[in-house]
Amino acid sequence: KFAEEKGVKIEALVGDARNFEVIGKQDAIIASCLFHYFSRAEDLELIERMKANTKEGGLNTLYVITKEGDFYKENPETDNFYPKPGEIKEYYKDWEILEFTSENRPAHKKRPDGSPMMNLSEGWELKIRDGTYKDLDKFPIDDRKRLLK
Repeated sequence: KFAEEKGVKIEALVGDARNFEVIGKQDAIIASCLFHYFSRAEDLELIERMKANTKEGGLNTLYVITKEGDFYKENPETDNFYPKPGEIKEYYKDWEILEFTSENRPAHKKRPDGSPMMNLSEGWELKIRDGTYKDLDKFPIDDRKRLLK
């Protein structure tokens, strides 16, 4: 509804990220709390597919749980991808970072004593350099965050 009020058309595509085929280049691709379910190799391939399928001037928005949290510390031998804090930036060296957040957040999962597990999470909004993304550029950054939730 928010996008509609602003005159922006949104088409959401949903599927299994490991084998989801994107048809054509997209204005924005969002991966939120996804990477810790897959292996490093699967996630690095996913990042490359996200980048390759983003229009010039388009956005990739990622929200990741890092190694600095209880989920990883509970099982440090896991093959699942928990990037080091700041690691995502390495995969987007040629992209402009529009916004970065880092916060220690409670998870829905609880410890045996009933207290929430805590995870250091990072949010990234990245834009292909030297491009203009006309629709989202209409909005201040706080409105973009609401639009992309």
